[in-house]
Amino acid sequence: GWLDLLKDYCAAGFDPAAFWSLTPGLYRAQMAGAAARTTVGQHRDRWLAWHVAALTRTPDFPRAEDFILPPDPRREAAVMILRARVMHARFQQQEQTKR
Repeated sequence: GWLDLLKDYCAAGFDPAAFWSLTPGLYRAQMAGAAARTTVGQHRDRWLAWHVAALTRTPDFPRAEDFILPPDPRREAAVMILRARVMHARFQQQEQTKR
């Protein structure tokens, strides 16, 4: 019944208060998204477990300095630009609410 649907919705990590305002289509879409997110997470976990096991079997285990990638300045610049845009949008929103 409805309480079973609510239980599944909460188990998927969604806010229980939002459940009662959902249409059946939105419920299906959100639950499908949660299922896809779980599948991606499981795939990531299996990938990581396989690579950890493979690294422990390699005769010439790489040094941490060689294995871990150094920071990418372009990626860091993109993160800074994104943060600046978020701050600007928040500032604009605060200015509009003052009026």
